[in-house]
Amino acid sequence: MSHEIPFQVPVTEARGTGSGFTGMPALPQAVETGGLRFADGLKSWDVEDPVNLLVHRPAGYAVARFLMTFGLSANQITLLSLLAGLAGAGCMIEGGPWMRGAGLLLFLCSILDSADGIVARLTRTGSRMGQVWDQSSDNIVGLAAVAAAAVHVVSLGSSPWIFVLVALAYASGVAHTGFHAFYMESYLRVTRPGRKPPGAELAEVDAEIAKAEGFVARPALRAHRVLLGAEMAVMRWADPVASAGLPGVRHDASVAQVYRRHNRTLMRGWSFFGLGPHMDLLSLFAFLDQLEVYLWLRLGMNVALVAMIALQRRASRRCFAELLQGLGGSGIARRSQKYS
Repeated sequence: MSHEIPFQVPVTEARGTGSGFTGMPALPQAVETGGLRFADGLKSWDVEDPVNLLVHRPAGYAVARFLMTFGLSANQITLLSLLAGLAGAGCMIEGGPWMRGAGLLLFLCSILDSADGIVARLTRTGSRMGQVWDQSSDNIVGLAAVAAAAVHVVSLGSSPWIFVLVALAYASGVAHTGFHAFYMESYLRVTRPGRKPPGAELAEVDAEIAKAEGFVARPALRAHRVLLGAEMAVMRWADPVASAGLPGVRHDASVAQVYRRHNRTLMRGWSFFGLGPHMDLLSLFAFLDQLEVYLWLRLGMNVALVAMIALQRRASRRCFAELLQGLGGSGIARRSQKYS
């Protein structure tokens, strides 16, 4: 996952007294292990989906601790994740009994993708460049896996029109993970102390581009900026109130409380649109050799996406209306008042 600069988990969360999801089993307590704890590798209970909390994060934490004994960095683990994902895509092209291997390798890819971010947070070595490498790896694996899925499904006798379905499914996956990334990052930046304000991402990337060296880093950063700019353009259309208001949000406890109250439930809904659930579905249906079902399921999730956008727009209007009326925040007023 992303190599963002880590935060210190509050004691009430770090002790793992519960999952944070009603009706779900409690997570294991954060046991001290060489000064590094499971809870310190989490982003926040509020933004993690149940599968992440109960499967990816515990497995990723175990893998991270194991690989750290060999001195592997977060970026090196990202490379391992990339290789596992590409190997899984190769197995899909082969088809037949190789599909079981494809499913397992893609699942390993997602565990390693979780482990790299955990290592960055545990060792406090997160950086914008690390996040760029991580996202670039995710994009390469995603494109390779979906292309391999298309080749495999056509080899089974499906119509070449399946490539249209694949293109739509891939575009849907990009949209789903993009919405999740925007709302997750916004939620963390508003509710966590010590983070830069929402809307600072482009400035951070521009600063990295200015000092980047080498024939790989600069193009990767520029590609990341294009994707980030496209994401923000989509969000200005999908949720104009949040897009306009977030950069002016005052970072304090009262604002965080209001934002959390209006957005926590929806954030947990957005978590199911993230990369982890996406890779879980892909690896499961690859293992079962039912990739066409996965493609239709990914398209079907757009119905839920439309509903989530409508609910989020309403939540954003109510959230920023309360911030404007009850807490002042002139920066919010200048940016978002015209949308209220």
